[in-house]
This record gives sequence, C-alpha cells and structure tokens, in this order.
Amino acid sequence: RLLICASLLMPMSQLNDNKANAACLAGDIREDCIGVYKMPMDDAAASYVETPEMLHKYAPDLKWVEPIQYPSNYQTAINQLKEQRQNFDVAQENIAKGDIKQGGLILLDLVPKVTAAGRYIVRSYSIAANNERNKASDSDEAKVLDMKSYRIEYALNECLGYLGEVDVLIGQGLRGQLGVSAPAQLAILEQFRDTRKEFDEFLRVVPEKF
Repeated sequence: RLLICASLLMPMSQLNDNKANAACLAGDIREDCIGVYKMPMDDAAASYVETPEMLHKYAPDLKWVEPIQYPSNYQTAINQLKEQRQNFDVAQENIAKGDIKQGGLILLDLVPKVTAAGRYIVRSYSIAANNERNKASDSDEAKVLDMKSYRIEYALNECLGYLGEVDVLIGQGLRGQLGVSAPAQLAILEQFRDTRKEFDEFLRVVPEKF
C-alpha cells in the first residue's frame, strides 16, 4: 500500500509518462483520468478551477469540468453515500467480468461524490460542536460532537485512501504495468476487497440521523 500511496504523491509530470494529461480535476470522467493525479477538492483550490477561464489561466493543460456539488442537507449526504456504495459494487462486478476500464470510470464518478458527502457530514458535526461551545466553553455535548466529527473524518480519509489505491491500480492495469490481464484483474479485485471493508467501516461510523 505504501508504494501505491507514494505514486499518488509523485510530481504530476511523472504520473503518466505516456499521456499529455498528467492530472485531472475531480469529476472528470475520462479514461485518461484513471490512475492519474486528481486535483484536491478543497476550498483553497476552488477559486482556481471554478470557471473555464480561471482554470485556463492557472492550469491550461487541464480539462475543465463542472465543480462537484456538495449535498444540500444531511439526509441527502447519507443517501449519496449509500448510492455510491452500491456503485462501488457495480465497479467491482465490472472488474470481475474483465471490464477494467468501466470499473475505473465508475470510480472516477464515485470518489468525488463520496468526498463531498463525507465532508458535508464532518462539517455538520464540527459546526454543531462550535455552536455548543458558544453556549458553554466547557460543554460536554461539544466534546461528544467533536469526537464524532473526528471519528467520521478519520474513517472517511481511510476510505478515500483505499479508493485512491484502487484507482492507481486500475490505471496501471490499463497501461499494462501489472502484466497480463488475468494477474492484473486479480490484483485489482484483491484491492477492491480491502477497500470494501474500509468503505463499510466508514458507513458504520456515520450516524443515519443528525
């Protein structure tokens, strides 16, 4: 796992020696984006990619796509996570059938939606904790909410890390870097099994109701 994670941290120019696109925006669902660096979904980067004009100014080699929309409320976020968990199984089924490309394309759509829903939930608990602290600086309820936020965020980051590893492996498989197709398929499926456990653990720590 450490070797795969290291590839996620490599300079963009080294991520895909055979393609012009060394990076993609989150939500860019093209085969070229499978297994390459994804621009982070964070507030610091948002202003640079929110319009085609801004993206062209700062990163002209990247293809612009509509920014990922965050859920409007807690229940929508929960439903989005459940839907993407089902899509994860569909991606795994495609890999098992030998359609590695389609499995990778599903993940390209899945990961940013899991990220957005998970972060909405984490922020919901963080905001609630801050509100409780505003009422009483030593609020026990704030401490409980902080702990829930921490546990959810930790599980989310673990889940996203494993999803990123699957994405990298699929990209390597498509480019022939894992050898012939059968061993590549088995390696990817093994990573899917590990990732499924992390995905389910993440869902387990997220309360159904806020």
